[in-house]
Amino acid sequence: RNLERRVELLVSATNPKIANKLLHILEIQLKDTLKRYELNSKGRYTKVSNPNDPLNSQDYFEKQALKTF
Repeated sequence: RNLERRVELLVSATNPKIANKLLHILEIQLKDTLKRYELNSKGRYTKVSNPNDPLNSQDYFEKQALKTF
């Protein structure tokens, strides 16, 4: 994963269907308990984990994509 030359984008989603899809993607990413890290107040990243509710967002989206084909 490219963490050094990374580009973050901000877009305006005026179409409600697209806006809802983007919101869904963000919600799933924030629920990831297997690969997610959070930046703490000291500027360090800490791993977020919840063994009782495991979710790998990348696996989730891969499965969703495979359902469309």
